[in-house]
Amino acid sequence: MSLRLRALEPEDAAIMLQWENDRDGWQYSDTVAPLSGHQVREYIANYDADPFSAGQLRQVLTDESGVALGLVDIFDLSAFHAHAFVGLYVATERRREGLGRASIELLKEYAFNTLGLRCLAALIYPDNIPSVRLFESVGFKQSGRLPNWRRKGLTFSDVLLYTLTNNTHH
Repeated sequence: MSLRLRALEPEDAAIMLQWENDRDGWQYSDTVAPLSGHQVREYIANYDADPFSAGQLRQVLTDESGVALGLVDIFDLSAFHAHAFVGLYVATERRREGLGRASIELLKEYAFNTLGLRCLAALIYPDNIPSVRLFESVGFKQSGRLPNWRRKGLTFSDVLLYTLTNNTHH
C-alpha cells in the first residue's frame, strides 16, 4: 500500500471531527471536551500551514486513493533548536496494519529532509505499550521519564520521553 502525507482540506472536517471526538484517544492528548463541527471547520479554514511561524504542522495520512487513514502532528517546533514533538492518530478500524509505523517513517523523512529538523521527540505513557513498541521500532530511544507529568483521569501519570536524532545533519 502506498501512503502519503498531505495538507488538511475542508473535506477532512467530518472525519477529523470523528477522530478528535474519539474519547478513547483523549487520555493521550490534552482534549477534555468534544469539539463541534463548527470548531473543526474553523480550525481547518484558519490553519497556518507554515510550521515555522505556527510552531506546528498537522497532516493527513492517506492511502493511494486519497482515503484519510489518520493524522500526524509536529508541534512545539523550534526552528532555532531544530527540534519538535510528534504525535499521531490512526483510525480505530485501521489499527494493527502497520500504518502507525509507516506514518512515523513519512513524518521522519519530512521533518529531517524538508524541514531540516535535527531531533524529534514524543511523550508516551509507560502503560501505552503499543506506542512504546511503535516508537522504538522506528529508532526512537527512551531519553528520560517525567514524573507525574500528565493528568490521566483523576490522577497524574509519568510519561516517557522518547527522542530520535538525525545524525546526518550537523
